[in-house]
This record gives sequence, C-alpha cells and structure tokens, in this order.
Amino acid sequence: MTMRHTVPFTRSAPAAIVEPSVETPIYADVDVVVVGGGPAGVGAALSAARAGAQTLLVERYGCLGGIWTAGLLNPYFDGARKGGIPTEIIDRLRHHGAADAVQEWLPEVFVADVFDYEVMKYVLDRMAEEAGVRVLLYSMGVAAIVDDGRMQGVIVENKSGRSAILAEVVIDCTGDGDIAFHAGCDYEKGRPSDGLLQPMTLQFTVQGFQWTPRPYEVMAKHNSPDDLASIPFTDFAVVPVPGRGGLDAIMWTHMQRRDGTDADDLTAAVIEGRRQAHLAMRMFDNTPEFGEGHLISTAMQVGVRETRRIRGEYRLDFDDLVNGRTFDDGICTATFPMDIHAPDDTKLTATPVKPYQVPLRCLVPTGVDQLLVAGRCISGSHEAHGSYRVTGNCVAMGEAAGLAAAEACRTGVDVRQLDGAKIKQLLRTRGVNV
Repeated sequence: MTMRHTVPFTRSAPAAIVEPSVETPIYADVDVVVVGGGPAGVGAALSAARAGAQTLLVERYGCLGGIWTAGLLNPYFDGARKGGIPTEIIDRLRHHGAADAVQEWLPEVFVADVFDYEVMKYVLDRMAEEAGVRVLLYSMGVAAIVDDGRMQGVIVENKSGRSAILAEVVIDCTGDGDIAFHAGCDYEKGRPSDGLLQPMTLQFTVQGFQWTPRPYEVMAKHNSPDDLASIPFTDFAVVPVPGRGGLDAIMWTHMQRRDGTDADDLTAAVIEGRRQAHLAMRMFDNTPEFGEGHLISTAMQVGVRETRRIRGEYRLDFDDLVNGRTFDDGICTATFPMDIHAPDDTKLTATPVKPYQVPLRCLVPTGVDQLLVAGRCISGSHEAHGSYRVTGNCVAMGEAAGLAAAEACRTGVDVRQLDGAKIKQLLRTRGVNV
C-alpha cells in the first residue's frame, strides 16, 4: 500500500527539517530478513529458505546479483571449488552455456569462471523462486529496529513509501554494513595508517576489439602520458563474456580517495568512472593493433572494494591468512590472495595466502543480538579484507549466515549462542567444502 507523507516546513529554520512522528506500516513479519541481494545476500536468502525459514530478501536494484549484475563484475572469483550454493550457481550457469572456466587470473591460485550477466539475473531469479524466497526489489534498508540491544527488524523505503519488516533474525548483506551501522555496531574503516579506502572501479563492456598480449603496454605506445596518467592504475584486465559474440568486460578505472558510504563520494566516483571509461575507449581506438571496437555499456553500480568492517566476535587478520588457519566454527574456505589496490598510488599488491577458513564468529557483530553480517563487511583487518571480500567467498559466507539464522529460528537459540561447529557440520552435509 502506498502511504502519503507530507512534511511541514518553516524557512526560518534552515539547518534541519524536523519531521513529525509518523506511524510506519508493517510490510512483513518473517523469520529472516536479508538486506542486500548481491552475492552474499543471495547465498543467505537461499540458504535460510531452504532450511525452512520464512525469508524475505530486500534489494535496491531491479535484479539480484549486485556487483555481478548491476556492477558488471566478472569473473566469479574464488567460487569454483567451494561446493554448496557458490558451486551450484556456477553449475546452473554452465547448464545454460553461460559460464566458462578460465585460468588467466592468478592461475597458480585458482580457476575463475566468467559468466553471462543476463543469464546470471535469470538464474538467480529462478533459484530464489524455487527456494521460496520472497523478493522485494527497488527497496533500500534505511534503519534498524532495535529494542534493548536486540534486532527486531528493519525499515525499508521504496516507491510505496516507508515500511517496516519485522524478523527473528536480520542478516546484513549490504556490503557496507549499513544495517549494522544503524543498529549501533562498532566498525573499522580503511587502512590503519590513515583510514584511506581502496579505490572504486566502474566496470564497462566493449565489443569488437582484438586484444594483444600485454595490451596496456601496447596501448601505451600510441597514447599520451597525460591520458595514461588520467586513469590512475597502470594496467587493465580484459574479461571475455561467454556466449556474447566477442563481448569483453574491462576492469581498469580507479577512483581514489572516495568513500562508498558517502552519497556525494559515490556520485563523484561514478561520474569520474564514466569519464575514465570514455577516455579508455579513445585510447583503445588510438591503438591500431586492437582493430575497431565500440563501447557497449558502463555499469549501473560502481564497484566499491572497501568500506565498513563490522567488529565481530572474532577478527580475521594477516597472520590467520598467511598461516592458513582453520577454526572449529570455520564456515568458508578462502584461497584468494590479499589483493589490495593502493588508495593513493597506481600499485596493486597481491600477497599469497594459504587456504584458510572464515569463522562464523566473524559474522556475529558485537553489541547487538539477532544480527548477522555476511560479505565484505564482516570482521577483519584491512589486509585480510583484501582476500575474503571477493564474490565466491561472499556467497559462501551468506550461505553460512542463512543456515545459522534458520537454525536460530528453528531452535529458539540466539544466533550468538549457536554452536558454530554444528553449523559447520550442517554445511558439510549440504556439500560445502569446509
């Protein structure tokens, strides 16, 4: 139901608008609400629903998939060998002829999969429908409903207005930890020395170019140093999109010193990203070796690598990753290196890791009950975040969070009191390789 909401205004008080108290209608009362329909949120919602929980998934765009679909991110990093929902998504894409394994990306570490964006949207729709997930698109979680330190649900806003979703357990899969932030959870942000965040990237797709080995070096011979310096990253990646007749995703643009939790910074970043994408096209066109091609699209969602890391019952750090640490409550095995794009330079560092586990405790924020986080906003250091933030790990963390939430609803046990070792064993019975 659409609600009207008129706010009185007095121009003599310009510093702020004081809104009168209003009644917020309840849109739904469910077992589990998942906020954010990207890789982590999809994993969480599917997992909770399959475990018998009445589950509602809230997503701000008009499709599921988040950075995969609205953000045009390819490939599907660190997902192929995980089992469970991460592998199921890949298998379903392959069934449609819409995913291929490639080893150009860090072949000594893992095989990545490239996929068709449109088929990904369709596959995720079908998986949600089959699992009985209730999906609410074009909606944002804007506030947390908390009573005496315990989550009761979330407030969402959309074309119908403002409404409440009540739930036994809330799972924050916003990437930025928005719901945990509104609930008052502690968090860290950026690198320890100065708080700067990894740069954002706006993905774009092109068609028709014939790429050479080491394409950046070839292109640099034909373009001015000023143009090259105007995109502050000294390499770009070409990711072939299967089944699309020579369509390639380009990962290159870098927008530094921007914060993905600030609306002005997001606006500036996406505008700058489009400027860089069109500059890149001019440089491609100036390179005879590439032949003739054209721009197909820039992403609707800018790629945000790093914002809040919500403080949890355990904090993953550098030593955990380089030593390949495992845990009794380890719910996800990760292999991706600590991939950190410098916030203020053109450099990238990729520190190898030994296969390590993410413990369930990293998904349990301190201070607020009946709340879980999954995805890149879990509890960890700046360095560790550079590894666990990629999409295959996010799906796996979401699957664990959804199962834990459903188990809490089934047993009446608070999520903080759940036996993490039991959740790990339940994941194994689902075919998760942990």
